[in-house]
Amino acid sequence: MTKVILAEKPDQAKDYAKAFKKSKQELGYIKAQDQELFDGQEVIITWALGHLLELPPPSFYNEEWSKWQFSNLPMIPERYEFQVTESKEKQFKIVKEHLNNASEIIIATDCDREGENIARSIIYKAGARDKPFKRLWINSLVKTAVKKGFMNLQDANKYEPLFFEARSRQIGDWLVGMNASTYYSLLLQNHGIKETFSVGRVQSALLFLIYKQQLRVEQFKKAFFWEINALTSKEDEAIKFKLNHRFMSDIELNEFVHKHNLQGNKKGTVSKIEKDDVKSNPPSLHNLSSIQALADKKWGYDPDEVLKMVQSLYQKKLLSYPRTDSKHITQEEFKYLLERVESFLSILGLQNEQVREEPNKAFVDDAKVKEHYAIIPTEMVPTNKELDTLNDMEKTIYYEVLRKAMGMFYPSAIDHQTNVTLTINSIDFTTKEKEEHFKGWRELYEEQPEAIQKKISLNGYKEGQELELLIEQHKGQTTPPKLYTKGQLITLMTTAGKTVEESELKETLDQTAGLGTQATRHSIISTLFDKNYVDIRSKKVHITKKGRVLCEAIKHTNFSKVETTAQWEILLKDIGQGKNSPQHFLNEIESMLSSVIDPTVQEIPEDTKKIIQEIMVSDHLGVCPLCKKGTIVEKEKSYGCSRFKEGCRAYLPKTWSNKKLTRSIIKRLIDKGKSNNIKGFVSKKNTEFEAKLELNTNQDKLELKFVFK
Repeated sequence: MTKVILAEKPDQAKDYAKAFKKSKQELGYIKAQDQELFDGQEVIITWALGHLLELPPPSFYNEEWSKWQFSNLPMIPERYEFQVTESKEKQFKIVKEHLNNASEIIIATDCDREGENIARSIIYKAGARDKPFKRLWINSLVKTAVKKGFMNLQDANKYEPLFFEARSRQIGDWLVGMNASTYYSLLLQNHGIKETFSVGRVQSALLFLIYKQQLRVEQFKKAFFWEINALTSKEDEAIKFKLNHRFMSDIELNEFVHKHNLQGNKKGTVSKIEKDDVKSNPPSLHNLSSIQALADKKWGYDPDEVLKMVQSLYQKKLLSYPRTDSKHITQEEFKYLLERVESFLSILGLQNEQVREEPNKAFVDDAKVKEHYAIIPTEMVPTNKELDTLNDMEKTIYYEVLRKAMGMFYPSAIDHQTNVTLTINSIDFTTKEKEEHFKGWRELYEEQPEAIQKKISLNGYKEGQELELLIEQHKGQTTPPKLYTKGQLITLMTTAGKTVEESELKETLDQTAGLGTQATRHSIISTLFDKNYVDIRSKKVHITKKGRVLCEAIKHTNFSKVETTAQWEILLKDIGQGKNSPQHFLNEIESMLSSVIDPTVQEIPEDTKKIIQEIMVSDHLGVCPLCKKGTIVEKEKSYGCSRFKEGCRAYLPKTWSNKKLTRSIIKRLIDKGKSNNIKGFVSKKNTEFEAKLELNTNQDKLELKFVFK
């Protein structure tokens, strides 16, 4: 009999093993021993692979539930079971054997509710719940912190409510997914939409946020506005003083201009000069969302690629664990970074003679680190040769993370800011400029802040000085909101609280980092693409016909609301704090489902039905060239005729010679019979070529052929 340490992932287990003087890797576990730990006894460190267990499909509970029919809804089991994920059975058997042979089990999964859920689900399924338990509760994987944690193990019982909290969330999401997906698929199929629809608490709320933004763009109506500026020059440099008011009509503008005699050449007096030193603190450390958002904005990197690169750098031991929500580190990480500041700065070709050696709470705060700390460089300082083995994207990401980490050792940047107020006929106009006084942390970055790029020209002004001015009227127009990029979806999820009005719900979402977690956001966004709810056009996320239809179907329900996640989190938090029971939470979810999913209501409301019909019609790409009656519409894997049921077999592929055929290409083929020149086709010999496509009808089918003229 021996002590068994249960980690969440293999890498985590390896970090634990580093705290022991002796360790030996075996199949699915590690043997470890240290005279200072556990009286020198040999211990077993084994691991999960994230969730080894999953909730089974509805048919597991009732064979009838395998059939998609209204009469089965809502599907609510009397008791919830968990089964081993098929692809992880081998590791589960290894873990189960060690747990059953253990004299004591040490739960060492992530220090959060999901970590507690992963560990206890495995222990209970393995039949080892009667064993003695301890809990490793640390927020750093630095060797000294791990060792200290093992020397100060916690009472595992006090963390059990977190398990109930996480399991309740897991079951709640299963209930919503299984029931709502079935219900809305059947409902929409009743109206001729032969698709299956996936509905989920987080994914549907995110989809609806994307839909609302697209509607704002489509329904935007431009409006004109007018501004008044006073122009002067100083040393051949134009200076613009602005009136802090925007006029929304020319009538309002003209009334103001005539009332205050603001036309042509005027004299004005410098009425106020304010000078101040403005501090700019080093930027926060990165978590996964922030590095994905920045890489999307700055370099146009796809969030999926960024995750792969950060994961690759983690596996190469250059960066810390990537899937983290935190932007803080603990004292342990600060200590090793401080010891290596000079070496890390040399990689950037820099020296810092004013190294800040005391930890700053804006970056170093043990209390704000839960299961994982911010993404930072590891203790390994790479050589130039090792850096040269990285690809361009890996190198860019590594240097970005390194600069953020080094920023905490630099002083603040300081700018001299000058604000000048100019008065003309009792009306104030203002201008301001910044001049960099002290670089501080900006030494880490090559680019100059936009606010201080231009030459300073306000320093010579004095209060009471009279200036010759030209009054300018500027007419502008409002700009439409923009569709999201894929990278901005990450930010949209983390800042979802901004879309909520009720203060308690807003605060809850802010505290829980919005919709989803770092571990789930990537898969949730991927689901929206995989289910054909959204697609990418010109680097922007567009809602598809299928996505619009689902949004219209759920728009008046809790499934479309960000607030639902906040309400769940409030209830779940009470479970985690022992203030409420899991059954109370599940009763609330079941009640919500029963209020929305009524199997006797098999019709969509008339107003929604009308909108859905309009969506189906407006999304077509042209009249079908074959039957001349139907329309060509986009399907999940092809383009085809809307009269397929009536026998029309018009079909066009979405990919031709390895080139994606976009909606615009298909539309032109239908309208003109021939496309423009298209680049990017790939021959059988794997060479790229350029050609036009021609569309022809041949009896009962459509044919494409290349035209090289």
